[in-house]
Amino acid sequence: MIFISHRRADEIEAKKMAALLQSKSVNYYLDVLDPTAKTALDITKHIMKNLNRCTHVIVIFSKNTEGSMWVPFELGAAYKSEKGIGTYLSDQVQTPEYLNTFPKMKTSADVYKFVDEYKKDQTLEKSASYSERSVILNEAAGAGRAERFITRLKSSLGQ
Repeated sequence: MIFISHRRADEIEAKKMAALLQSKSVNYYLDVLDPTAKTALDITKHIMKNLNRCTHVIVIFSKNTEGSMWVPFELGAAYKSEKGIGTYLSDQVQTPEYLNTFPKMKTSADVYKFVDEYKKDQTLEKSASYSERSVILNEAAGAGRAERFITRLKSSLGQ
């Protein structure tokens, strides 16, 4: 499942992303804050519970993202948890330097490449035994799952 991270101000873009994923028969979680979450701890628990259900993350990044503390938190938590990550730039925006680590998608065609890589990961997960997965996941000079996904997607996007 793919976790769609966004700032509330980018909800329209996030819903478009969800529709795009749905058109490719991909399960997703659209990160809509639980209205019962009142404290930072509640919000953190809510995010982590739903992020842990997913294997990959698409971060919607726009001018609205500036000043958000939750979008960078979700991105960092996803990377630490070895999630496959891609960023989607919804408009012409100057990205912070830390985003240069991650593949940048700008078009639907780019998102389709993300989906292709996601499906490759899902196929590997379903078909490989645990020991085979361990070998495959560590073959790229010690790179973890997230790093390998990022490298493959960047290559696919010509970055």
